[in-house]
Amino acid sequence: MVNRKDLSRRIAQETGFTIKDTDEVLKALATVMEDALRDGEEIKFDKLFKVRMEVMEDKWVHDGLNNRSIYKAPRERAKFHKLSGIEALERDVEEAERDRQARRSQE
Repeated sequence: MVNRKDLSRRIAQETGFTIKDTDEVLKALATVMEDALRDGEEIKFDKLFKVRMEVMEDKWVHDGLNNRSIYKAPRERAKFHKLSGIEALERDVEEAERDRQARRSQE
């Protein structure tokens, strides 16, 4: 997993900014994104994803295993939508996997 410090180092290498500066920007980005989501705004992050908070209504669900009804209180959850950047990455990974499997079957 790539954490914030790793991202800071990579961004610093890519841009020439200091690791400290890029880390401060990433901290601020996380704070601004959290605030926007808390305020009910949707965030579109480049061509990677969109995210928003969605209210799940309260409901009764049936537990078939124990043959009883369970009340689910209303709650909020993050709703992610992948965009073209993630979809292209998935296609690339799937294609690479198909190529690896084809090479293995030819051996």
